[in-house]
Amino acid sequence: MSNKNLYILLMTTFILIIIVGYYYVVLTGETPIVEPRELIVEIQTNSDTYVLGEDIEISVYLYNDRLRAVRIEQGELSVETSVWIHAPLSDDTMIHFIKGSSTIVPARSRVLWGKTTFEARSTGGYTIECLGEKVTIKVLFQNEDTTF
Repeated sequence: MSNKNLYILLMTTFILIIIVGYYYVVLTGETPIVEPRELIVEIQTNSDTYVLGEDIEISVYLYNDRLRAVRIEQGELSVETSVWIHAPLSDDTMIHFIKGSSTIVPARSRVLWGKTTFEARSTGGYTIECLGEKVTIKVLFQNEDTTF
């Protein structure tokens, strides 16, 4: 075997070892820790339009678009990781999600980050906000037209 062929064989083997080692660490290594705001946030409500006094259900999902699972460590409650409800004719309401020690979000998956319910106490537009995402809903009197 010539020196050139031996060199090519050694370099190919070295590159293959690096690639296999990288994927081994990525796939079996410790799950990386991320902040909730690093994932894709989705806010869902059970409707876009409500009647005064009706309960509004809010679900906040975190979507991990990465190729491997990530872990979210639950630190202290913060304004940033809370749900803010901006209501007409009243003060804003902040709802904290109380979580356990950590949450694993599998690769290319979404998990329910938190769920809460509150009562619509005034008519008008409400803005629900969490981790920079916003959703707007309408609260009407019972006899109002719900077409927009």
